[in-house]
Amino acid sequence: METPRSERLLAALAGHTLGMAPGNATRASLCAPSSPPPSRSEPLGTLEGGKRAAHPLAGPFPVDPHPTTGGRSPDSGVDMVTQKRGIRGLSSAAAAAGIGMVAGVLATMAAHRHTLESLRLRLEHLEQTAHTQQHTNIANQQRLHWELLSKAIDDPELAEVLDLYEVPVSPKKRRQYLFANALYTNLLFYYRIGNISRDEFFGHVRGIFQNPIVREYWHATQQQRASIANSEEAELGLMVDDLLRQLEEADIDEWWVVGEPPGDQ
Repeated sequence: METPRSERLLAALAGHTLGMAPGNATRASLCAPSSPPPSRSEPLGTLEGGKRAAHPLAGPFPVDPHPTTGGRSPDSGVDMVTQKRGIRGLSSAAAAAGIGMVAGVLATMAAHRHTLESLRLRLEHLEQTAHTQQHTNIANQQRLHWELLSKAIDDPELAEVLDLYEVPVSPKKRRQYLFANALYTNLLFYYRIGNISRDEFFGHVRGIFQNPIVREYWHATQQQRASIANSEEAELGLMVDDLLRQLEEADIDEWWVVGEPPGDQ
């Protein structure tokens, strides 16, 4: 049976379009695929020559596999949180280390302060002990001095050993000088142990020098005091020399106002 002309025209047009000969095109060839389907062993999306085909949904722009993370991978968010926690941990550790260091410094300073305070108290105790021992030594010396003077006063023969005056004196005068020496050395002892001040020492000396025998004793022992120069006793002796000179030159009866106390100079 002869094919209608209209069908032959359609078949020829389809064969020209698909690269087939017009004479061989049929209706079935229009409906059949242009190439055989890939085998089950060949992976989907693989082209000839081993090249992979693009994903069916792939477009000209990359697609974020995690569109719910606001434009970044959830892994990066986890890393950022971990980093923040790590930074906070390091900051806490550094702060704890700083606090520990400060506490150690404060503890060391407190220990040093305690040590210094203990040393200060010990030094004060040693100084007090030394002063006490010094006062004890001075007191023993003063006691021995008085015992020697007492023996010389009671025994004229022993008093001759202490006769170092510039002018000859009678046994009576010698005994009086020895007693005047005891009065002065007693005031000197009180001053050296701190029982009286220098102003008080000055006042007491001004009082005992109202006696003419004490004044004679002072003039008679001038050379003996010169032998103890550059000492505190020599300094006090010079102060008494000046006071005695003012008392002898004063033309008033109010002797207690003569002289200028050393504390007012």
